[in-house]
Amino acid sequence: MTVENAQYIAGLNPNWPLGEDFIYEGDDQIRITKKAIQQSFPNIDGPVTATPAELNELAGVGSVWTTGDIKMAVYDSAQNGWIRCDGAVIPVLPENNALIALVGANAPDLRGAFVRGWSDDALVDPDGPRAPLSAQGEMIGPHTHPGRVWSLDCSACEAFKSGGGSSTADAETEENTGIENRPGNIALAYFIKT
Repeated sequence: MTVENAQYIAGLNPNWPLGEDFIYEGDDQIRITKKAIQQSFPNIDGPVTATPAELNELAGVGSVWTTGDIKMAVYDSAQNGWIRCDGAVIPVLPENNALIALVGANAPDLRGAFVRGWSDDALVDPDGPRAPLSAQGEMIGPHTHPGRVWSLDCSACEAFKSGGGSSTADAETEENTGIENRPGNIALAYFIKT
């Protein structure tokens, strides 16, 4: 029998054992195979539930992500193959060329930004059509705050009390003391795939 001497999975030959090998050598082959698997995955001590795509991503063989994909995360430092969306200059390296061609010399700056779903027409976004990564400044749409205005004219006051006059008119309300307009939110870091 051609008993293998593989230390890792890559060293195993799928053509062995051959059909004419002695059966009594089969246990040696099984031990070699088990040893190669254990040495290839020394830290696995429980079930592995990763998909093939996820395993390929980890191994750098394939990716479920494409250059320019953006993800959110709870960590604040970029992982391998990702750049933080903080407006910084993208390092000029061969692995970053496709991203630089896509977005320019700087990473998009998404710090503190609310992302709006991109629309290529004005039906959903009044500024449309817009290009991806284009920014809109702050805006508060037209609106009024109805309030009651009491007239200083006593005849108007008496008319209102008797149900004859109207005291409702557009009026300014107290100024809001906040420093910005914003919906409730949760902070996450954005990263872009190189």
